[in-house]
Amino acid sequence: MTQLILMLTLTFGWAMAHAGEYQTNQQTCHGFPRVPSLATPKGVCIGLVADQARVGWNFPRKILFDRGLAYIAAFGGWEKNRGQIWRLDLRDANNISAEKIFGGTDRTHGLRLDVDGKIYYADATAIYRFDPQNPADREVVI
Repeated sequence: MTQLILMLTLTFGWAMAHAGEYQTNQQTCHGFPRVPSLATPKGVCIGLVADQARVGWNFPRKILFDRGLAYIAAFGGWEKNRGQIWRLDLRDANNISAEKIFGGTDRTHGLRLDVDGKIYYADATAIYRFDPQNPADREVVI
């Protein structure tokens, strides 16, 4: 359930932060500031992990979790080459770090993890694969 909560947080948290309407309170949701303005079923909460002010992504679309890290594919908008791939280190809710792994991708959408631990993502031009331990060795798959 934690993954679902974080996925909702990144999606809705970004949308609300982008509009400047989100508010958190002193309560937490799995260690993150709670967003009480979003209605959830009993036993479920939404915590704000990151927002536009903290992470400079544009239109986040997909999220992939792997060993305490979250990888986010940001669409970037309808202009070419504005997409991004981000890595958030969520292992310590008090010290979240964000790193842009790739920038200038073309309308990025989709993330998958294979059995060997490599991450695939797609943009409007190709499907790529990279090793999270060494993203610089990105390769074109298709």
